[in-house]
Amino acid sequence: MLPLRLTGALVMSALLTIRAARLYLRPSLAAAVWTALLALAAGRWGLGRIAAASVAAWAFATARELLRQPLAVPNVGHRAGAHGFAGRHCENTLEALADLVERDRAGLAPGLAYVEFDVHETADGELVVLHDLPSLLAASLGAPANAAAAEALHAAGIDARTACAHDLSLAQLQAVKVGGREGVCVPTLEQLLGCCEQEGLERTVAVEIKSLRTGAARERFIALVSGYRASAHCAALERRCPQRQYAPFGWAAAIAFPGAWGRAFGPLGSREWRRWALRCRDSGLPARSCVLHSLDLLQGAG
Repeated sequence: MLPLRLTGALVMSALLTIRAARLYLRPSLAAAVWTALLALAAGRWGLGRIAAASVAAWAFATARELLRQPLAVPNVGHRAGAHGFAGRHCENTLEALADLVERDRAGLAPGLAYVEFDVHETADGELVVLHDLPSLLAASLGAPANAAAAEALHAAGIDARTACAHDLSLAQLQAVKVGGREGVCVPTLEQLLGCCEQEGLERTVAVEIKSLRTGAARERFIALVSGYRASAHCAALERRCPQRQYAPFGWAAAIAFPGAWGRAFGPLGSREWRRWALRCRDSGLPARSCVLHSLDLLQGAG
């Protein structure tokens, strides 16, 4: 299984490197010297051998780096520690997170590597935490507590079976009682990060990007997650319990499937992607692939 996953990581790393390569094609002394050395080497040993040696060296260096970190780990902190809407707590809610922190503190959350939750942008540009809207609405709107919310969404022409987070405003979303439970609503990203601090979470936070559609939302996302990472709370964790940090992410990171990252920040290797990648780096925010945690989604930005 490991060779297969490592091969996948190498292929994805190669694609990121190749797509970003054109960003390096700018005049510089280093580029001129490197080109001259390659030309001399090609004349002596042949272009084919030089190309093969270069690819082999790149593959070896990349594989070694990938093997230094886990490709992925099983994790009970997925969706803020709950899955679905029928259990003790509903997924991606403040209540689920608070319960997870309490269980972890009591040693009752084996397999908790980090806390993960999903982020979407709403119609009015707010950042909310939920996995996907149709499953949330399917599990919620049939409850008596949501009769008014269901009627309001129907009157607004919103089809609960196909709606996306960007079809609803924050007010419309938070009017829905998640799972039909009184007092439980879809939290904002700011609220959930605040809950991590207030509850005293001692684990890494990984925020998965599902959909970001506007520049303002991207800026807000970077500011919130990098702000949490640089907070006094995380500084205290670094002093008190550094062993609880999940190494590939640090105390907080953005994660995404490469396709979702490209939809949010521009096609990988494009100038738009590079601009946002550098913005993340300037803010101290790492970005990793959901499945291959050693794969840096900012790789090649410069």
